[in-house]
Amino acid sequence: MLRRAIWASLAAALCLSVQSLPPDKMRRYHIIKARSIDIYNVYGVAMETRLFSSVEPTGYKLELEPYLEDGVFNGRVSINMTWVQDYNRVEIYVAHDIDISATELWIRGPDSREMTKAVIESENLDEKKSIYTIRLNEEVRKNSTGRLDISFSGNLETATTEGFFKTTYTDANEQESTEPSVREFDSHLAGFLKFMCIVAATQLRPNNARRMFPCFDEPTFKAPFELSVVCPRNMVALSNTPVARTENITGEPNAIWVHFEKTPPMSTFTLGLVIADLKQLGETIEYKDEYGNDIELRLWGRQEYLTALKGVDEKIHKVFSEIARYWRVPLPLRKLDVVALPNYQGVKPADNWGLIVFNYTLEGGLRNSLRKPSNPNEFGLISFVLISTLALDDARGPDDEDFRESDLSNRGYLQLTQEVLYQWLGAFTTPDWWWYAHLNKGLVGFLAAKTAFQIDNGVEMEGKWPMTVLYSLYYEFGKPYPHSRITGMKQEMECTKIELLFRMFNYTLGADTFDKGVRTFLDTRKFITFLVRDAKGILMLILCFNNSLHVINMEYFLKSEK
Repeated sequence: MLRRAIWASLAAALCLSVQSLPPDKMRRYHIIKARSIDIYNVYGVAMETRLFSSVEPTGYKLELEPYLEDGVFNGRVSINMTWVQDYNRVEIYVAHDIDISATELWIRGPDSREMTKAVIESENLDEKKSIYTIRLNEEVRKNSTGRLDISFSGNLETATTEGFFKTTYTDANEQESTEPSVREFDSHLAGFLKFMCIVAATQLRPNNARRMFPCFDEPTFKAPFELSVVCPRNMVALSNTPVARTENITGEPNAIWVHFEKTPPMSTFTLGLVIADLKQLGETIEYKDEYGNDIELRLWGRQEYLTALKGVDEKIHKVFSEIARYWRVPLPLRKLDVVALPNYQGVKPADNWGLIVFNYTLEGGLRNSLRKPSNPNEFGLISFVLISTLALDDARGPDDEDFRESDLSNRGYLQLTQEVLYQWLGAFTTPDWWWYAHLNKGLVGFLAAKTAFQIDNGVEMEGKWPMTVLYSLYYEFGKPYPHSRITGMKQEMECTKIELLFRMFNYTLGADTFDKGVRTFLDTRKFITFLVRDAKGILMLILCFNNSLHVINMEYFLKSEK
């Protein structure tokens, strides 16, 4: 162990020295050369400035070229747009650390057949807001269409697993089997670096898509995506849809272009991408039912993790079939990939449409070692501790107790059910703005608990739901100052109130009436967004048909303190 720590510290020093080289001295390669809603975050996003709805996207064509070792990426995006009113500007979201190198706008008037290149008067990125404004020299008429072409570049996120990020891990099995003696210093160091594996992936909820590419980064702007990405040939690239085709890259025999099929209309935050050395567990499960679902279910993980994930594919099949029978509205996807991603640090799984990413991290070590240095002089020490911890912890095998730390490998169904439910209620239909995310989460929470009870009688909750959450509400609202003015706690409690409200509807109105209302709500809002009044309106319609309640003020209940 001590010997590995020494090699790890030397590797850290080498990494720091290599990173100090100027960019013009380093050649970039695409390949690796040598080796459910977070309500607290959503609340902050809900108060940001929204775009004018004068221009709306109708489709994206996105190309990404990540250079995994260097931690950077280049990209090109073509956004098809429609002007819904006369307007002389185009406004999109772009993060401040995205560098735009070229912009072109082509416009076709409502009476024209051909596109003409627009004259751009000015381009400006707001200093405080991540809004990029393209001002034109003349006003564009209503019902005109256009295409905005942008070339850009950025950095892969390494401090967190948000936006377009990369993380690393060591291949424990190969490192153990190829460990040289102390005298073979050079070969050992090379071997250590060889098995430092890189993962690139995305977590774009709630407003991180703008950190990867310029876009209309609001839930209400739904449009199809055509995604293409450069991927090392020995790795797997996964996204929302199946791979349509691959393409060789001239001069780079170890990398390929991966072109994915066109997606259904969806919000930017549901776009997903994973590039990693993954293996599929077992065979693909082909699910078909009488409601129109025709989808492939697949589970992915590291080779040495697959034994720990045994049986999870059957859980996914059971959960998906139960939820599909409940909704009776087919999911417009051809596949659903569930990924156990090494060192994914998200608070919640990344519930992309057709691609759910769970964490698979060692219980000790790396996660607890990540912290910001208190002063710049600490950086070298932190790097040494971080890489040493990574090497020592990842050296353990899949049979070790701490190695089985994953949201997927627990015995229950509740969390997996929540994430699969988001494929319908959250991606298929989406809250119009983040103010309404608590309604979405509350309904998903109730339906997940209801489904988990139907599958195994709620074993993981020990039959105590909803008393577990109800007692927490009683305790908090019993205080003179509930939730101590902590915004995050207040938002979570609001979700719990909504969850209990839907439970009350289920029992007082009858399960059949409630289920009919929820299904009608989804069926009328698919591919678009919803407001609180939409959910209330559908429920009122069902109640009138059944001669039930005539008046209920849902919004008043949600906003009331107790």
